Order: sequence, then C-alpha cells, then structure tokens
Amino acid sequence: MSFVFSDRVRERARPAPLARWRWHLGAVALACAWPLAMPSAAELPQAEPLDWRQANEAVGRYLRGHADLLKAEPAPPPAAPDARAELGLDAALAQALARRPELFMRPGQSPAETSGQRREALEWQREVREAWGQAVLAQQLARLSEEAAHVAATGAELGRRMAQVGTWSRAQWLREHTLSLDAQLARDNATTAAAAARAQLWQKLGMADGDTRWHLPGDWPALAPIPSPPVDGQPDAAPPALFEQALTQRPDLLAARVEAQRVVQAVAPAQLAAAQAQVAQAAQAAVSQGQATGALNPVALGWNHAQERALSANLAVQAQETTLRLDLQNAWRQWQMAQSQVTRLSASQAAQTELLDDMQRRYNGMLKSTWDLLASAREHMATQQRLQQARHDLWLSHTRLQHLLAGGDAVPHSPSLGAVPTGGTQRSPGH
Repeated sequence: MSFVFSDRVRERARPAPLARWRWHLGAVALACAWPLAMPSAAELPQAEPLDWRQANEAVGRYLRGHADLLKAEPAPPPAAPDARAELGLDAALAQALARRPELFMRPGQSPAETSGQRREALEWQREVREAWGQAVLAQQLARLSEEAAHVAATGAELGRRMAQVGTWSRAQWLREHTLSLDAQLARDNATTAAAAARAQLWQKLGMADGDTRWHLPGDWPALAPIPSPPVDGQPDAAPPALFEQALTQRPDLLAARVEAQRVVQAVAPAQLAAAQAQVAQAAQAAVSQGQATGALNPVALGWNHAQERALSANLAVQAQETTLRLDLQNAWRQWQMAQSQVTRLSASQAAQTELLDDMQRRYNGMLKSTWDLLASAREHMATQQRLQQARHDLWLSHTRLQHLLAGGDAVPHSPSLGAVPTGGTQRSPGH
C-alpha cells in the first residue's frame, strides 16, 4: 500500500533505503497517489476563493481534513518483462555490416583498394555507432521526461484540490497547472525525438520492424581504455604514442612519408632548406603587397627538378601529418572534457540523491512540505537528465577518438543536443 500526504495531514512512514526504491515513484506516491487526470482550467471557480469562513466550512466537510481526500491505494503492478531481444552495440554493428557485402574484402584486391574499402567500412561503422548512441540517449531522455511530467502533474493535482477546499487561489493553482502543461509538452517532444532516433537506427540496420523485434539497453557500454598522457606533459595534450598508433592504420600516409623520404634523400639538405626559405620569402613579399599569391621562377632561383620535387613532397607530408596530429589533439581534448563533465555531474547526482533522501525523512517528520519534496525531486531529475547527456557526450567523444586511432577520418565536433528541460523547480507561493 502506498499512502498520500498533504500539508495538513501526513501519515508516518518509514522510508525504504534509497537504493531499493525508485526515488521518483516514491516521491510521487508520497506526495499524492490519487489517480491523476489533467483537469481543464474551467474545473475551478473563476473567482478568488471564498472568504475564510466559507473556506473553513469547505474544509470542515471532511472530518479529517485532507486525509479524507487522500486515501491509500494499492501499489501498481510490476511491469511485465520485455520479450524483445536487447539490441547491444555489437549486435547493431553486425546487423549493419551484413547489409553492406561490398565492404567485405575479396581475394586479389590491390593495397589501394583494400585501404579505401577499409576506410569506407570504418566510416559506416562510425555512422551506425552514433545512430545507436543517439537512440539510446533519446530513449533515456524520454523516460526521464515522462517521470518529470508525472511529478509536475502531481503538483498540479494537489494544487487543484487545495483550491477546491479554499486554501489556495485559482492563480496559485494555474501556476502549477502551467508547469504541468509545459512538462507534458517536453515529454511529448522527447517521445517524438526518441521515435525518430530509433527510426534512423532501424533504417541503417534495414529493419522496418525494429520496434517489435528489439529494445535498446538502458545504459552505456563500458569504454575501452585509452593511454593517458605522461605525468610531465601538458594535461590536455594527446600522448605522442597515439599519433604513431593512428599513423600505423593509415597506409596512405605511411606510403607518402616513405616516398617523401626517398625524394628528399636525392637532394642535399642545404638545397632543400634554401628552397623553403625562398618560398617563405616570396610569400612574405606577396602578403606585404596585398596580393593573394606570389610568383616563383624555379629556373631563376636555380632549382633543379629533384629539388622542386623534394620540396613539394616534404610539404605535402608535413601537411597531412599536421592535420592528423591536430585531429587527434582535438578529439583528445573533447574526450578529456567529457570525462570531467561526467565526473562533476556524477558527484552532483550523488549529492542530489542524498538531499532527496534527507528531504524525504524531513517530510515524514513533518518538517518539510509537499512542495519542498516535489521541488527536490525535480532538481534530482534535472541532474539525471544532464548526467545522461554528459554520458552520451563521453561515449561519443570516445567513439570518435577510437575511430581516428583505427585509421578513420576526423569528424567535425558536434555540440550536445542542447539544454535539457529541467522540469521546473519553482515552488508555488504560499508554502
């Protein structure tokens, strides 16, 4: 049996340990377990409440105050187990790869064909990973939005009853009613976003009946370890070993490096240094004259063919390796930042959980009001939403860093989905 409490009459109850009950259901049930049906604005008197004599008479019709209104109800039956199979990340990747037989290597392929095919397969795998992660995140946010809407509806329903017996004005109830409507809108938007994310995933997997065959996991998979930077290095600098690891997976860059070294060895180091200085001087002159480019005459400068080839090959390899280093550096920083955010938000969630547990004890001890309990539940839920977003960002940044290390191309950094609705922490006036 779950009991409902009001500000006037509260049933004493010993709360179960926080780890054994879902805090949001506990908070909602303790605040108001009456079946909730969202009322329209016309269900309350259009005028302000009656005078105090009439209000007291209205309350007096209930011998035990609000306790006559709030009655014990049986606990909801447990949810039936999901008969669908869980679609883990490995299962999604295997299902997606099975749809692309052209990505499988065949006998007799040239090294260039094999390299290009592998990079195309890595890109396809990355797209599937990100679609899967987006679907998992959207499902989690939809679930939290549903809980936030239920908490908001609880506040609106309790406010409606208080207005009915005259202890609240219509304006006070309308504030709670508006919060509930906003929470319902956020829930509907989150539900729609979750369905759209699943549809994109099913499209990549080639399953029109994905919703009837699979269900997504409720948590993120464990992340593979990545080497940490040396103790005396910059904290946000990617370890040099990561560049060498990524380079070994890029045969095109390795071949270009070997070719550049062969060409450079054909000229004297002084000749190559002189050519580089002359190009830099010509560039400086063009910029000082306001020109977009300058002019070079290799014959007048005394360059031979080998010298010009060495200069071009060396600069091309430097540009490619610099791009890879910077891509790794950016991916490393994003991963480090995501780790920091998850650590901070995890600590914040632990603090919010402890505060909610303390608020529950104070509520049971008649030291805090129902509205304090609802506000604490909303704050806890908002932290959960931000933490889920941060976990997704961590998983995504880790996935993209691993993609680079495996030989894939860099992906432009994409910001988070945006500010997550908190469900509101406003407290109604008069409490």
